[in-house]
Amino acid sequence: MLSGEFWMGPGEKFDEAKSHALGIGDVMVMQPKVPHFAWTKAPTEIQLHGTGPWGITYLNPDDDPRKQ
Repeated sequence: MLSGEFWMGPGEKFDEAKSHALGIGDVMVMQPKVPHFAWTKAPTEIQLHGTGPWGITYLNPDDDPRKQ
């Protein structure tokens, strides 16, 4: 997490109570094919890092901004 505020949590459905706030410099590791969610309410800058192939699969296709 580089700046702002960022929350992440496990699961196939958004549940604010299950999410964890990341502080500046914090890292969250998510294993492949493990459903999770992320959210923020403020301008935020994050860095994503991984070894390919890499992609995003939306559990609800209507949430995918590439299809709007």
